Amino acid sequence: MENIWGIILQTVTVSLAAGTLLLIKRLMADKLSPRWQYSVWGVLALRILVPVHMRRFVLGPWPLWMEILKSKAESLLPSAYADTYETIAMKSVLPRITGRPVSITDWLFVVYSAGIVVFLLRYLCSYLRLRGLLRKSALASEQVQNCIREICDKFKLKECKVVEVWDIPSAFICGLVRPILVVPAGMMMDEKVILHELLHLRYRDAWQSTFWCTLRCLHWFNPFMHYVFDRIENDMESLCDQRVLERLKGEERREYGAILLGMANDRYARVPGTTSISNGGKNISRRIEAIVRFKKYPRGMDLVSACSIVLMLCPVLVGTAGSFDRYYTQASVSELPEVMAMARINRCSTKAGALDTYAKGLMFERGFYIAMVTPEEKHPELAEKLARQAEEQMGILWTLDSGWELQYAKRTFRYGVYNLQEIGPEEYTAVLFIYVDRFQDPENPADCLKNEDGSVISRGSVQIPVRLWWEDGWMVEECGERVIKNSYTAEQRLVEPMKRWTLEGETGTLTIESLVQYVVKDSSGSSSIGGFDMINEFPITDAQFEMARVWRRLLYEMDPALKEQWPVRGISFKEARPLEADIEIIFPDRKSGELQGHDISKGIHSYTTSVTTDGIVDANSTLDVDAVGDDPVQCSDVFWIGIYWEDELAESFRIEDIYVE
Repeated sequence: MENIWGIILQTVTVSLAAGTLLLIKRLMADKLSPRWQYSVWGVLALRILVPVHMRRFVLGPWPLWMEILKSKAESLLPSAYADTYETIAMKSVLPRITGRPVSITDWLFVVYSAGIVVFLLRYLCSYLRLRGLLRKSALASEQVQNCIREICDKFKLKECKVVEVWDIPSAFICGLVRPILVVPAGMMMDEKVILHELLHLRYRDAWQSTFWCTLRCLHWFNPFMHYVFDRIENDMESLCDQRVLERLKGEERREYGAILLGMANDRYARVPGTTSISNGGKNISRRIEAIVRFKKYPRGMDLVSACSIVLMLCPVLVGTAGSFDRYYTQASVSELPEVMAMARINRCSTKAGALDTYAKGLMFERGFYIAMVTPEEKHPELAEKLARQAEEQMGILWTLDSGWELQYAKRTFRYGVYNLQEIGPEEYTAVLFIYVDRFQDPENPADCLKNEDGSVISRGSVQIPVRLWWEDGWMVEECGERVIKNSYTAEQRLVEPMKRWTLEGETGTLTIESLVQYVVKDSSGSSSIGGFDMINEFPITDAQFEMARVWRRLLYEMDPALKEQWPVRGISFKEARPLEADIEIIFPDRKSGELQGHDISKGIHSYTTSVTTDGIVDANSTLDVDAVGDDPVQCSDVFWIGIYWEDELAESFRIEDIYVE
């Protein structure tokens, strides 16, 4: 994190997660063993160590609210660490100072960073001071060591160095690498207390204590999290109590509870790398309550507990996905910071979603939609344009001029997506196809474009080349000139083809152009490939492609020398696909349907066209593909075209990815 906003967002999210865990633990206090009561805190540890995702929320859209607050505050401050239109970034949970502080938010960030260092140094100094004191302490007497050795042998535990120190209320373990058992001098400790500390040693609880103290330092300014970390340490002690009780019998368990009760008022400073049987009266009371509820849980309960915890805590760890808010589509100009913040939060997670959002932004003139697929560095310019146009449009923010070509975009028709193709790592190009009722005259905005006879061009289409790339969401920008056509029909002929084959044959020249049209799955459930159906005006940020259609245009020009030899008025094209590269097609009798050696009749697509007076034939072929997901369609470029004159095969062309520009 690089500014105070990331810290606030992180600590609020962590606090909400911790509060949820406390509630779950309270509801399941008598159903979960101390082992699971402590284990669930591992979810909180992950929540602390994993940076908050701006599009996944824990119990409310906190990232959005924080982004709005940041935008409003930073618009009034000359901050060095945060920008008005830069989304709160959480690349790391550790702070990183990138320059000299300027504003109050910068200084707060510096204070927070310094606080972490102070707390860490405080804990480190406490630990080093204690270790220095213990080095000067005397080894425990032979009687004490023999007693501890007997306890280790009885319960099969590992021994360690033992020292005696005056004026301490109870025994504890100190040390991470070379742990030491510290016992009060001048008094004989109960066997059960020593067992408790030796179990701390066995399960490396000193390391866990150090880990939780380190996390405490990251949230040193949050009093609620200090309370939570106290509860965590108490649950660690309760787990150790459980392990002790599992090794004791009958009356010994009641005696152990009495020992804890007698220590309820004892308390001393927290030191990382150590353990303690006493951590305050309230926490001791909770531990005694756990002892009263003690029971050996049946086999299989661990699995049940684990499954229950996973189901309940997944939202705490990963959050819930943020959703598109329709309110911001018609916000007022005074709500510009909220609109831009909402756009930065609602990035598109799929290419289909980005194309859907950008196309609808153009068709409905929604600046909010365009901002959702616009990089952050261009947001200041876009926000200025939105504010300027809002003033011209009676204070409504959502109107954004999409250009004279789309002034009369047909909003009841589905747009088209063509030729999605990868041009680099996480970078693609495509062509948007938007229908219009008529075209505004760019030289005379009050009038419309007209034909040569003076009539208004009543319908047409606009093709828009776009580029897509990933930048914390899919971004879209126009990457070429818009192409205007004054026709709805034969749209497959208007888009620049992805591939073009030109082949010279014995009877003429065959040119094949190929392009792919995609349909974005719409919440309305419609999937018309032609586009002439109603469209849902709200973007779908995680949309997928529902289907695709491969269009091929066949342009055949007859050899002039054969026109007299073949005086026909109709030509049939028959296309077989897909065709593997190692398959041979043989036409022994030059007649339709007699394909020797292989039965590919199910893959044959036939169509008949008319021959023009100049010997040119123009036809089209289509192939539908279902469930294409979010990636470009991979179509085989190995197929064959048969040309039949009066039902006789005149010539066949085999296409094997022969690309001619």
